Amino acid sequence: MENHCLTEYARLSVQLDCSLDTFVCNSYKKFSNFIRWLGVKKILEITLKNETPLFLGSYDAQFHPEDAFRAQSLKGLWRWWTRAYIAGALFEKNRLDFDILGKLVSNILGGTENCSKLRIACSYEIRSEERPVRRVSIENREIRILANNEEINDDYIRYNGIEAQRVRLLARGREISYIVADNLSVTVELWEYRELGVNELNLCVGSLLSALILDGLGKMSRRGYGTFRIDSVKQFKNIDIIDKIFIVNNQIDICKLVKETLDRAHRYIEEKGIREKRERGGAKLPKIDLVTGKFLENRIPIFSIYEVKGINWRSNELLLALHNFFARPFRSSKGDVCQDHGIAVTWCDDIRREKVAWFLGLPRHQKSRNVILKANETLIINKPETIDVMISFEEGSTKDVTIISVYGNYRRHINISNRSIIIRRPITRVEIRAKHGVRRLRLQIKTRSNIILRDYDNITGYLSESTRRASPIHLSAHRDRVYISIFLSEDWPSKVEWFGTHYDDKHMPKLYTICHDVFSIDFNRIIKAYNTVLQELKQYIQNRRDLSIRQLFPCSDAE
Repeated sequence: MENHCLTEYARLSVQLDCSLDTFVCNSYKKFSNFIRWLGVKKILEITLKNETPLFLGSYDAQFHPEDAFRAQSLKGLWRWWTRAYIAGALFEKNRLDFDILGKLVSNILGGTENCSKLRIACSYEIRSEERPVRRVSIENREIRILANNEEINDDYIRYNGIEAQRVRLLARGREISYIVADNLSVTVELWEYRELGVNELNLCVGSLLSALILDGLGKMSRRGYGTFRIDSVKQFKNIDIIDKIFIVNNQIDICKLVKETLDRAHRYIEEKGIREKRERGGAKLPKIDLVTGKFLENRIPIFSIYEVKGINWRSNELLLALHNFFARPFRSSKGDVCQDHGIAVTWCDDIRREKVAWFLGLPRHQKSRNVILKANETLIINKPETIDVMISFEEGSTKDVTIISVYGNYRRHINISNRSIIIRRPITRVEIRAKHGVRRLRLQIKTRSNIILRDYDNITGYLSESTRRASPIHLSAHRDRVYISIFLSEDWPSKVEWFGTHYDDKHMPKLYTICHDVFSIDFNRIIKAYNTVLQELKQYIQNRRDLSIRQLFPCSDAE
């Protein structure tokens, strides 16, 4: 009988942490009664409500009301922040080691060798609104928002003509679905499966609250979408950290939350026999993103949290204004975000000028983009860095198109009569001039053995050896404020390639230039990128009326 009960509990536990982990109605109550019968104790209950649109995918990466919230999504985020706190404590003791870090995290939240000491159970309720779930797509470059096949407006996605750039990118070429803000209520329960120490318990709860406040769930979770408001926290076991971090009106003191959780992480690793290792010199960049109160030289914090608040700003305006900072067309735009809040007419976009936009995150891959030449335009490619260049035309007429190849002081004009041409000489510059226009132009750089070294079908942005590096800047938008968390670390590819374009219509014929650069990412370049992005962000915020930014962590007393 006992073995049967344990087997049944294990089956339900696995089901809880897998795709069918959202229990409602009878299934959820049956599970709660069953684990209560086994002696597993409920220690915490948190009620949440989504404050911004939630793009949380289900089995097909789309939002579905029947599978609206998944416990493993929250558990993954919770594990990330727990790992960041423990890594920060190890880093401050000069003991950061990935093997030790993995064992310390899996000791609490489980791993390949042992199960988690905690179980997380989630139930949800979608508010009975007429159209809580919506779909968004791009048609003829215009964004369309649909509910029940009827086109409607959504201020969180579109406001006075300014649209969320990441939503546009996700909806290009496909339709995505989401749930409207303030329409999903979630109850999160923590159950103690194996007895936790006092420091383990406070560390886990502090990490969970940090994840819910400073991050979001689903797509664009680091850009302000998928954030939740904590409506209530109910304790079923004495948890010290909760009594220390709450202030008036059920608000949480962010500085106290981070300090107390990091302190519990220190106590936890000390219980495991890990002591500080003394090293000469100041703090260095950690190998991964982590939470720490340490500073680099010139008082640069390795981890920092900023709060942005606005007077008479609506929540959707605040979200869109900061969300679009990460897209250059909006960051350096001369137009206003809305009629109610003005911005400076112009300002320098140093992020682009200094070529540090990689600090905002590297994409998984570059989507195909073709060069389009109009009549009397010239395309220039700088530094091909090889001996063979092949130019091919996918569409359009090739008549009256001229290639000017420049190597040293020798210049040669080549009239293209076929669909492609190969230049077999060392060159430093290629010019392509169109008299009547070419619709689609593709350029490849090859070796003599026909190996493609560079494909100028993808002509802008950053490329790296790794497939992706998520942004170290986390944006969390709440009703009247936005939290910005910034992590500094060495977790970057060693080399990044930059492709840029420049369009100059003041010259005749018009010039369309492709620029290319390769640079390594080291300590100095990371610090330069951090300072440039942070200064540009502060300037971007100050250029908007009634919008202010202040640093929450590291706190003044911690300094």
